[in-house]
Amino acid sequence: MYIVNADRQKQMLDRLIEVGAAENGWHTAYQLAESGQRFVRFFHHPESHGGGQPVLRTDPVPNSLAAWLHECFESPDRDDVVGLAWELSRAFEMWPAVLDWLETRSSVIGSDAARLFLTQLEILAPGNRRSILGKHLSEIDRDYAHFNALADRARRLLGDA
Repeated sequence: MYIVNADRQKQMLDRLIEVGAAENGWHTAYQLAESGQRFVRFFHHPESHGGGQPVLRTDPVPNSLAAWLHECFESPDRDDVVGLAWELSRAFEMWPAVLDWLETRSSVIGSDAARLFLTQLEILAPGNRRSILGKHLSEIDRDYAHFNALADRARRLLGDA
C-alpha cells in the first residue's frame, strides 16, 4: 500500500505514468501502465523546505478507517505502518477513532508496530494541533486539553503512562 523507502519509490516511479497533479504539485496521481493500478504521491510535512519526505501509496485507500488500519497493520511491510501514520498525522480529527481501533486490538497488533505507528503519527507529544486564530483563550485551552488527553491515551496504550 505505502512506499516510503526512497530506493523502492524510485523503482516504482520508473514504472508509473503521471496522470494528474494537485495542490501546487505536492500531490501527484500515477497509474501503472500494465495493470491500471493507481498511485498517489504526497509529502509528509509538506510545509518543510522541499516538501518533506515523499510518500507513494496505492489509490484509493480502503473505504473505512478500520479497514485502512487493518490492512496496514496486517502487512509485513513496515512502510505500510509508517506511511499510514504519516498520512494520518495531519488528519488529527481522526485520532480518537484511531486510538479506539488500536485499544480494541492492542493484544493482537503487537507493541512494536503500535509504538512505530504512534511515534510516526506524532500523537505522543501533547500540543494543540488546531488553529488558534480568532478563538477565545478558553477554546484554545479546550483544544490543548483534547490533544493532551489523546497523548495520554496513546502513552497508556504503549504502557508509557
